[in-house]
Amino acid sequence: MAKKILIVDDEDFIRQAIKICLQIEPYEFYEAGDGVEALNLARTVNPDLIILDIMMPGMTGYRVCKELKNNPETKNIIIAFITARGEASVEATAKASGGDDLIPKPFDPKELRNKVKKLLGS
Repeated sequence: MAKKILIVDDEDFIRQAIKICLQIEPYEFYEAGDGVEALNLARTVNPDLIILDIMMPGMTGYRVCKELKNNPETKNIIIAFITARGEASVEATAKASGGDDLIPKPFDPKELRNKVKKLLGS
């Protein structure tokens, strides 16, 4: 059975770039353009991994992550934040909100694939 990945970013081209990089593997992809859509999809499809942008209009990735981690039905979903911000405080806040990893933008396709494989244990 293919692992399910939910890609959450308010920029469509970023979602498409991530999907293209990961399509080499037999993953099942879902996409959300904002935090509310991400929460709804996460509860519906129960993905194995969420690649979650931090800075989005309306609801930040941090808030989405906290809500998912505080819900017994979604608390075990692996969450990797993706961000162009590289400050140490970003990594600390990502971990504090329940994130499992941090992926920098711009990302190297090979490194992204390797990180996703590692997070999914494959």
